[in-house]
Amino acid sequence: MREALLCLHNEERAGRGLPQLRENAKLRRAASGHSSDMVENGYFSHERGDETFVDRIIAAGYTRRYDGWSLGENLAWGTAELSTPKAMMQAWMNSAGHRRTIVNRSYREIGFGVRLGVPKDPTTGATVTANFGAKP
Repeated sequence: MREALLCLHNEERAGRGLPQLRENAKLRRAASGHSSDMVENGYFSHERGDETFVDRIIAAGYTRRYDGWSLGENLAWGTAELSTPKAMMQAWMNSAGHRRTIVNRSYREIGFGVRLGVPKDPTTGATVTANFGAKP
C-alpha cells in the first residue's frame, strides 16, 4: 500500500510540474507510530494530548526543532472500497487542505504509516498517516 500511495502522490505532483517525493525512513517511523496509536486507542486526529505531528517527526529524528524545516501531515481511514490507496488519494485531492499539502512545492520527502483497522474498529479497513518534509 505504501508503494501505491507514493506512486499516486508522485503522479499527481508530476502532472503539476513538481519534484517527486522520496520515501524517508524517519518520516515513515513517525507516521507508522501515529497510525498504530490511532487504531489502538480509538481516535482520529493530528494531535494526541499536547503532542503534535511536528513533535512526533522531531522525536523520530527527522529534524531538530527550529532548524528551517517544512513539515506536513495528512490522515485518512476507510473501510471496504474506501480503504484502497486510490480511494484515499481521491479523498485527499477532493479536500483543499489535503491537496495543498500533497502539491506543496517545498516538500521533497514523505513517509507513510499504514495500519490495518480503523480507529473505531481495529478489525476492518485501513488507517493511513502521510508525513511530508523538507529539510533546509
